[in-house]
Amino acid sequence: MAGIKIAIYGDSFAHLIAPNLIINNDGTPWFQLVSDAVGGVANYAMSSSSFYYSYMNFKKNYINYDKHIFLGTFPGRRYIPIGATKNEIHAHIFHSRPEFKDHPDFGNKINQALSLYYGYLYNEEEDETYLKLMEKDILTHSNVLYLNLEKTLQLIYHRDKLYFDVDGQTEGQHENMHCHLTNESNKVLAEEVIQWLQTDKFNFDLHKYPLPNISSRGKYWLK
Repeated sequence: MAGIKIAIYGDSFAHLIAPNLIINNDGTPWFQLVSDAVGGVANYAMSSSSFYYSYMNFKKNYINYDKHIFLGTFPGRRYIPIGATKNEIHAHIFHSRPEFKDHPDFGNKINQALSLYYGYLYNEEEDETYLKLMEKDILTHSNVLYLNLEKTLQLIYHRDKLYFDVDGQTEGQHENMHCHLTNESNKVLAEEVIQWLQTDKFNFDLHKYPLPNISSRGKYWLK
C-alpha cells in the first residue's frame, strides 16, 4: 500500500475523539489506526456534518486520492457556510431547540431560522431522495468503500448502548467513545478497512464486533 493516497469522509463516526482520554486511555479511533498502518490518511470527516458536506468534499477531492472511505450519514442535517470566510456550521433539528438560543454558534437568528425551517419547511422524504441520489453516484466508483451508517456502524452503537443499559436522556449525553465505538470495535473496523485497502473486499458483519466487557461501562458512559 506504499504510496497510495487515501481519504475519509463522514461525520462523528469518522471524527469523534473520546472527550475524556484519562478514563478511556487504552483506545485509538479506527481512522488513526488505519493511518498508522498505511502511512497517512487525509480525513475530511466532521462531527455532526451532513451527507452533502461529505459528498461536497468527496467531489472536490476525488481526483487527488487513490482510495476513498465514505461514511454515509443521516438525513435532516444541514451544512451552513457563514460569511466571506466560509466558517462552517453543521446543524440539525436538535439545534432548533430553545436552549440553543444563546449558543455561540446556533443562537439568536440562526436558532430562529432553524426553528422555522425544521418546523415548517423541512421535508424528510425529499431529503432522503437527495441522499439516495448522492449515494448512487458514490457507488459508481470502484475505489470507494461506502458504509451506510444506519445499516452498519450505528447498529454496533445501538447494540452496545442497549447492552450497557444506557439511559438516552441522561447518561447518553456523557458518551466517552472514539467514533461512537468501543476500543475493541475500533480495532475491528480498522482491520476491516485495512483489509479492503489490500484486497478491495469488505463485508460488514455485526458479529465480528465483540460485545464489550460489562465492567468497561464506566469507561464509555461517564456518570
